[in-house]
Amino acid sequence: MALAATLARRRTFYGWYMVGIAAVSQLISSALTIHATVVWVPAMTLDLHWSRTDFFWVSSFGSVIQALLAVPLGPIVDRYGGRRVLIAGALVAGAATMLLSLTHTRWEFFILRGIVMPVGILTMGYIVVNVAVSNWFVRKRG
Repeated sequence: MALAATLARRRTFYGWYMVGIAAVSQLISSALTIHATVVWVPAMTLDLHWSRTDFFWVSSFGSVIQALLAVPLGPIVDRYGGRRVLIAGALVAGAATMLLSLTHTRWEFFILRGIVMPVGILTMGYIVVNVAVSNWFVRKRG
């Protein structure tokens, strides 16, 4: 009985909830970047009569966009906090994913998959999540 009372009084450190949210965010961002591509490529290349090269050069361009925007993202996360940036990134990536189903031309696909989606995925990805989680675990940091 004493153990149950002790566990009832003990509160879970809020930082562990942040770790869970970070894990879900990483799962979603990697799913949009890597795993969803396997689903999109065959259907889009068949339906739109594009080659796989047309599809994947846009993904490569998106990686370059992410690399260029990663540098200014650090000060933005420090200034506004990880929560706001992550929520904004999730909204941008979600909107780009939904709008991607309406594309019919290469330029629409280029804008959504090559620019908008990488920005959303970057702002809900590694940089933001690592800063948010490390800010919760200050006392026993290595």
